[in-house]
Amino acid sequence: MNIRYGTSQDFEEIKRIHANQPFKYDFPEWSELVDILVLVDKDEIQMVLASRKVVELNLLINPDAKLSGLEKWHWIQKLGERANKNLGEQGFKQVFAWIPPEIVKSFGKRLRKIGATFYSWSVAGWRI
Repeated sequence: MNIRYGTSQDFEEIKRIHANQPFKYDFPEWSELVDILVLVDKDEIQMVLASRKVVELNLLINPDAKLSGLEKWHWIQKLGERANKNLGEQGFKQVFAWIPPEIVKSFGKRLRKIGATFYSWSVAGWRI
């Protein structure tokens, strides 16, 4: 067993492995990947771990602010538009936000209206 960096010569085999996964998701943009590790055993790629930078959005609203629900939503949209512009200029193509379960139903409806996608996959995270 050997773990090494993936190379462009591995690309077709990695795409084949991806296509044969029992669950479906989009193949990552090769140019967005910052780290590609392949585990090779018996001269065959057995596993691939591909990493890309992602953006996590954290919204903080002053609980003392005297804002109506419509005002909050309007300002959230303005912040989001500006963040999209700024992050797009930095080369990011996707952002993520973790929504507390207490508000996911109501806030999620609003986010869907502005193009958010909710994934059925669970998120796991850890500090490195």
